[in-house]
Amino acid sequence: GKKDSIQLTLISDRCILTTIFDDRTTIGMVRLYTKEAVEKLTKIFDEILERKYSPEDFISQDFEPDDYTSSVKDRLDAFFSD
Repeated sequence: GKKDSIQLTLISDRCILTTIFDDRTTIGMVRLYTKEAVEKLTKIFDEILERKYSPEDFISQDFEPDDYTSSVKDRLDAFFSD
């Protein structure tokens, strides 16, 4: 645009880094800092993807799906009620 610009950069084929900047910033600076950020974020995402998780890491042994469903419904009802 005349005053604002947007740069979109793909990171690790999983997310998009969106940079919004105005006419006081050069595209060269945006690209330089974006490149640094992409390198750092790519390392972080790669480390996350290498981790091995099991369902037990997230759900306790006494988990009951019906309890979870009713709990979610109750919370949604409370959130959207008057």
